[in-house]
Amino acid sequence: MKLKLQTRRLCLALAAAAVLAGGWLAIQAAPKPQAADTPAVQTAASAAAPVRTIGYTLVPLPQTDEKEAVAPADDPAAEEAPEEAPAPEEAVAPEDDTAGDPNAVPDDLELLDTFLATAYCQTGTTATGTYTTVGRTLAVNPGVIPYGTHVWLYLEDGTLVGDYYAEDTGGNMLEHPYVIDIYMGTDYDTCIEWGVKRVSVYVEKDAGS
Repeated sequence: MKLKLQTRRLCLALAAAAVLAGGWLAIQAAPKPQAADTPAVQTAASAAAPVRTIGYTLVPLPQTDEKEAVAPADDPAAEEAPEEAPAPEEAVAPEDDTAGDPNAVPDDLELLDTFLATAYCQTGTTATGTYTTVGRTLAVNPGVIPYGTHVWLYLEDGTLVGDYYAEDTGGNMLEHPYVIDIYMGTDYDTCIEWGVKRVSVYVEKDAGS
């Protein structure tokens, strides 16, 4: 019995040493030897009992010498910088259709009324004491257009005839308040060519204040 225990302890010690060494080993317990001085006499019970074999199997431990490769994390700084969005275009104000148009009515003018315009060529001193001047003198009914009023005349198609000053009058204007007479110099044919035209008379907005 004592020998059997020693054998089992030896096997366990060998198994432990094999585990520490990282290997494996199969160990079987040897049958109990008979003592030299003991007669080879077996009882019926010991002869009938089977011999038990104790086996030990050592499994090698997994090796972890090599570490698993770890994929490096994406570096956001290494990524290509996104393209900059184009700067918004500055809003451009729509061009004024009347800018640079000589026939455009200025904002500081207002329509007085529509008149029939004739032409005359009699040269001399006007009703206000001025001298008749082309591009300046206009004969009017002073009850409708006071003397000294600065007026702008536009044809029906929007063409600017010119600007004049109310500084003369005549029998036709006194009889027909909405008739005006434009001084066009000494050329009679020029007056005939003009004839009679309908014009819009504009004055400055603060002229009546």
